[in-house]
Amino acid sequence: MKVNEVIEVISTIYRLGEKAPAVNLIGKPGIGKSAAVYKAAEIIGHQLGLDKPVPVVDIRLIHVNPVDLRGLPYPDVERGLAVWLQSGLLPTVERYGEHLILFWDELTSAPPTVQAAAYQVIWERKLGDWKMAPNWIQVVAGNRLTDRGVTYQMPTPLANRMIHLPVEEDLDDWKKWALEQDIDSRIIAFLNFRPQLLSTFNPNRDSSVFASPRTWEILSNLLKCYPDPNASDVAANVVRGTVGEGVAAEFLAFCRTVENLPDIEEILQGRGEEVPGEPDILYALSSALVSRLINAAKDGDIKDMLGNFIKYTLQMPDEFSVLTVRDALRSEAVAEEIKGLPEWIRWAQKYRQYIL
Repeated sequence: MKVNEVIEVISTIYRLGEKAPAVNLIGKPGIGKSAAVYKAAEIIGHQLGLDKPVPVVDIRLIHVNPVDLRGLPYPDVERGLAVWLQSGLLPTVERYGEHLILFWDELTSAPPTVQAAAYQVIWERKLGDWKMAPNWIQVVAGNRLTDRGVTYQMPTPLANRMIHLPVEEDLDDWKKWALEQDIDSRIIAFLNFRPQLLSTFNPNRDSSVFASPRTWEILSNLLKCYPDPNASDVAANVVRGTVGEGVAAEFLAFCRTVENLPDIEEILQGRGEEVPGEPDILYALSSALVSRLINAAKDGDIKDMLGNFIKYTLQMPDEFSVLTVRDALRSEAVAEEIKGLPEWIRWAQKYRQYIL
């Protein structure tokens, strides 16, 4: 399943409350399983009319012993019994409220004896005197056994207590997220140009450095410190150490082409710039235009800028015109502002077969 589909499933079954089964997200490293849970929390918060996401309580069983979830025994002298002092690992309504996602991240990295400690919580929603609130749900995430990580086979009785969703990376899904998160436009452009490099994880290779949605996000943050990754050996090595040697070589070469881009501000102000003919420059130009437009939409009225944007895309080769406008429409703000613009009507008439 795509990450957006996983988000939809989590936010939909939340409505079942205590009847909702635990959801197990299975997939290779770095493709956005954890991020999907936090995005679902935002959507659920919006559905509930809250001004913030519902809380996500992340419990990593790899860090605990089998008895840690239950708590600590202490003597009840009056009754002559040992009773359990509730574990601070488990959430409470007093601390988190009536709505919550209990997230068992990296569950399969914990040894089977520790996984077994979660049986009762995942199936019966309780452990000793502790109980889940009616509107809490549970999500599990982990890597596949074939991924060569620290992964154990999930015990069959535990596996039978949840639904299992295989998660795969998808460029269109990732771009929607990347544009919202202000990921460096050069990365978005490069992955439009070389979509197969969104994730290069191969469990049969010895290298521990590979490209993934997670490492592209890391690189985007690093590019704020090294805005020109070709400026020095240090900057280039940072790229290599983030996404791997082969991918880095291509990305660094691609970044050199960005230096030949037309002026983005001039285009969006309608002052005319020629459309380049080279495909790699067009990919970079497309992402740079979309990123600038979406950032401007966060700050105020973009109708004039949007009109100039559409006019310019009408001069681009068809493939790039459609790519550029489709990416811009991933922003709800842009999609709302574009309605009724004469330039948009012209564009839609010309490319209606691509957008229906």
